[in-house]
Amino acid sequence: FAKAGGSIDVTGQIQIARGYPQAMLAVDAILKLLNANTPFNRITLSTDSGGAYHLQGETRQRMAEPETMWQTVQTLHKTGLSWTQIAGLASHHAAQLLGLSQKGRIAEGADADLLLLTQNGRLDRVWSQGRLMVKSGETLVKSDYED
Repeated sequence: FAKAGGSIDVTGQIQIARGYPQAMLAVDAILKLLNANTPFNRITLSTDSGGAYHLQGETRQRMAEPETMWQTVQTLHKTGLSWTQIAGLASHHAAQLLGLSQKGRIAEGADADLLLLTQNGRLDRVWSQGRLMVKSGETLVKSDYED
């Protein structure tokens, strides 16, 4: 599909542990696509973060956690992908495919959310819409759903 010009979005939220017995880990799916010579710029990574899902056997809904994306990103880096490649999967590729020229890149006039990593790959700072959200790995701004 991607070799014919389509795009493939891999979500980290769909997991066996969350009641999807046929699920493949996002990292494994991305590596499989890369090993099949899928055009790299046609692959995107998302989480469905903030969306609702059911765990098998439960009646209540759970909110998809943003940590899923971070866990996937860290694991992708451990497999040998560079931070630049991972940024493409998690941001730049989707912005390009959707025609969002102001997103997914760092440039004058662009509207990019940013994260800064320490030398050992730990999350240090996060800016969203120009606002510092995380500093020294500690959350400064929480959502209405967090304590």
